[in-house]
Amino acid sequence: MRLMVFLPMFRVEVDGENISRVLAPRMSSLTVTDGAGVQSDQVTITLSDTGLFGRLQEPRQGAEIKIWMDYPPATAIHGPVHR
Repeated sequence: MRLMVFLPMFRVEVDGENISRVLAPRMSSLTVTDGAGVQSDQVTITLSDTGLFGRLQEPRQGAEIKIWMDYPPATAIHGPVHR
C-alpha cells in the first residue's frame, strides 16, 4: 500500500497576473487570516531574501491580490485582498 503525500498548492495573482512561479522558489510561508463578518481578510507572504533570485517588485498601492490555496484536488479561493 502506497502512502499518499499531500503537498499544498497555491496560486497568487496581483491585478490579474499570476505570479506564483516567481514566488514559489522564494516562499517561506503563506498565511491567510479570514476576518470575521465584514472585517477584511489579511494575507502574509514571507519570502527568502537570498541574492540568488534577484529583487522582486512590490505590488502597487491599492493592487488587488487574490490567493488560492488548498490540497489537491480541492481549491479554496481567498480574496481579493488589497495592498
